[in-house]
Amino acid sequence: MNSPMEDRLREALAEAGATIDTSTLRPLHGAQRSRFRVDLRLVAVAAVVVLVGVAGAVGMGGRGDVDRAVAVSPDHRQGKGEMIVFLCSKTLPKEEACQGRDVTAEETKAVGALVRQLPEVESVAFIDQAGAYEKFRREFVHNKALLDGVRAVDLPASFRLTIRDGADRDRVPQVLRGVAGIQNVMDLSSDMVADRADARPVVKAFLCGKEAHQTPCGAEQVVDGKGNFKGVKKAGKAATNAEKVAVQDLIDSLPDVESSTFVDQGAAYEDFQKSFPDNKALLDSAKVTDMPESFILTMKPEVDRSKTISRLKRQPGIAAVVNGACTADRGLLMANFGLLLPGSKVCPDGE
Repeated sequence: MNSPMEDRLREALAEAGATIDTSTLRPLHGAQRSRFRVDLRLVAVAAVVVLVGVAGAVGMGGRGDVDRAVAVSPDHRQGKGEMIVFLCSKTLPKEEACQGRDVTAEETKAVGALVRQLPEVESVAFIDQAGAYEKFRREFVHNKALLDGVRAVDLPASFRLTIRDGADRDRVPQVLRGVAGIQNVMDLSSDMVADRADARPVVKAFLCGKEAHQTPCGAEQVVDGKGNFKGVKKAGKAATNAEKVAVQDLIDSLPDVESSTFVDQGAAYEDFQKSFPDNKALLDSAKVTDMPESFILTMKPEVDRSKTISRLKRQPGIAAVVNGACTADRGLLMANFGLLLPGSKVCPDGE
């Protein structure tokens, strides 16, 4: 089952790629297929958002059956690991469990007493906002823009739980569901919580698809007064084979790129199936030709990615470019600190 927290993590991973239209393009001949899991998962998640739009109200695994205050992974129901119980904060979205208010001292004390008596919990550590902020600054020392944009009061206090080996992981969030003062519970063993060690220095360039609705592909969009996307007045065009070859030639010429991989629709579809094996409705709504094609660029260490991203965005045939480091940072920020920020705040120099 998917929760609001896991849904938001998926959105954080896929925001820039989520609007990619599907395509029926022939893959480049002789191109290498990517097989590393972390990179292709973004392609799969991007495809999910596209398919939900195409298929209408396709359920993402029973969202309505999960309480909004609890996130739980279906893949790690037993086994030792950690969970974080995020407490209410007025800086978090008002539409969620806490309705835009801070946790009270009484609620904090009650939640602490409750989690300490759970038989599944081996140890408990309370992290106040100051402690969370100190940890935040250590983990994101590489991202000055993010450090400058987040204050201690922006981060919710939390309880960090160590779960006993062999314990039923499902029972913990079930017990905490609906408890006053709790914003969310994050299971850190979830597949959606990316390990920084697995985060490769990559940039992903998604190609324009058939009847594309991205403006770089030539589409004319309909937006409301707030700039929100409402539809397409005129569809754009898919990237041609010549444009794809030109993109590859450009990538080969960029000095900050260490290597590149072309992900065809077959490879994207294969990973999509592996990413959502239990969601039959979603899998039934998708086919190979629904998958976006992309180039995955492995960047040289310690380079300014914004230059490469800016150059790729201007190339004909490219619908969107995603900075993999930014999406990883957004996912970690949500998982470890309970805070979801727009890409412009995490990486203002180019997501």
